[in-house]
Amino acid sequence: MQTTKLMRKQVMAALIKQAQLIQQQQYQTVRSVARLIGQIQYIRVQYTRGGLHITSMNREMSKRAKNAECDRQIKLSRRALIEVEWWMTQIKNNRPRNIETHKTQVMITTNASLGRWGATLQIPGEVKTDNTTACFNLTKGKAKVGLRKVIDQILLYIEEQQWEVKFRHIPGVKNTEADSLSKLAVSGDYSIDTQVQQQVQEELQTPIT
Repeated sequence: MQTTKLMRKQVMAALIKQAQLIQQQQYQTVRSVARLIGQIQYIRVQYTRGGLHITSMNREMSKRAKNAECDRQIKLSRRALIEVEWWMTQIKNNRPRNIETHKTQVMITTNASLGRWGATLQIPGEVKTDNTTACFNLTKGKAKVGLRKVIDQILLYIEEQQWEVKFRHIPGVKNTEADSLSKLAVSGDYSIDTQVQQQVQEELQTPIT
């Protein structure tokens, strides 16, 4: 799935103009920013990570738009410029998105652990998790500030591998195997520390076999 050449041309022109306004720190109306966001939302279905790269523009527009004053003057920040440039790159690359339904080939069941996600791989791609936040963020391509970077990295990796992945929430009581593995990870490493073992052997003056 790809947006039309005409639509890409129109959005690109609007993005270039917006980048120039931000670089020159010029004021513009809330209405003009809202129009650009509307154009981006229209083509966003082609880009799974798009929702993660529109938040600054949305937030700054909403913050300055009081009492529905569409002609209120605002000036977007450098953070918004990063998002504008991201969108320009995506439209230039114009990577199509596959929306065909494929038969599940690989199934990954995940659960939270101390430092990372724990997971089990099954044959039979979908990812099952009992974490509703992770499932929503990965499905919608949206996330709060604290999770935005990691969600973006995961979706980028999936995109680069050209995988078709579905994310599905399952109740925690059914996520037994991944849950058990994550609890082992939280409890720590169960192997014996070599240095400690050597000290014990020296104290006992007895070799341990």
